[in-house]
Amino acid sequence: MDQKTFLKVIHQATVAGRSDAGVQPVVKPDGPESAPVPGDMVAKFSAELQAVGGVYHQAADEAGVTEVIARILADEKPGPVLVDRSSAAWMPETDRETILYSGDRDDNLIARAATCAIGIGRAMGAVAESGSVVVAAAHGRAVSLLPWCQVTILRAQDIYPTVGDCLAALSGEKWASLGSSLSFITGPSKTGDIESTLVLGVHGPGRVHVIVLKGDFRGQD
Repeated sequence: MDQKTFLKVIHQATVAGRSDAGVQPVVKPDGPESAPVPGDMVAKFSAELQAVGGVYHQAADEAGVTEVIARILADEKPGPVLVDRSSAAWMPETDRETILYSGDRDDNLIARAATCAIGIGRAMGAVAESGSVVVAAAHGRAVSLLPWCQVTILRAQDIYPTVGDCLAALSGEKWASLGSSLSFITGPSKTGDIESTLVLGVHGPGRVHVIVLKGDFRGQD
């Protein structure tokens, strides 16, 4: 089974099994322009993200993204910031040490990343029914996995009803640019394995912020 057929099967299966009839699939047309996202899709994502313990923010433009990041840096615990290279343009001025992550394999950089308090990167998509963001390896897995606090920047038009819808939209020409893997991140990392006590941040970030940008990214690779 080739990649296109595999993704089509997943898409059809998730649509057939969808329990929430109020959320309809969004189909993106071919070409650079994206279909508009219904306002209720953003609202659904926001509600599900907060239900799993994430923190939702909204920005009208890229200047608004920078303002939200500045507030997060002021409120979260002190420590260095790890920034994906494609998100560096949105960084505000800060007294925190800032480490730019290029995605290249560097053991020393990985060790430094593990000491960072905050990781800032972008999502390739999101799933409204679960409040999940989709992060590509091409933008640095360390940014979304190692720091205690994760900040993810997401375009509103990249929110899809289901996992199948999201994978279908990322297939084709986009697939080769995603890197070796995709990570679906649903709220803060949690485990109850230790004496049935809920613990945050054991296998990933213990704090998750998502900034939804209503406009488009400009000049970002």
